[in-house]
Amino acid sequence: MMHLWKEGDLHKVDEYLDEHALRRNELFKRVVQSLIELSTGSERSLLESISNHIGAKGARPTDPQLEFAYRSDK
Repeated sequence: MMHLWKEGDLHKVDEYLDEHALRRNELFKRVVQSLIELSTGSERSLLESISNHIGAKGARPTDPQLEFAYRSDK
């Protein structure tokens, strides 16, 4: 997956994550985080980018109705 990411093929990265059910796999996220903490330099940067991508794709969009209900215009 790191090779696919480095090549810039996000479609194949997403396919790989989905085929192996890694996007929502908590253990996988913990392993990636552990690898980030142990890595240095370009490898660390690469892993952080992948981790951010996984988090961004798994995130739910903000509900504008909820945002409006709790907004304070003081």
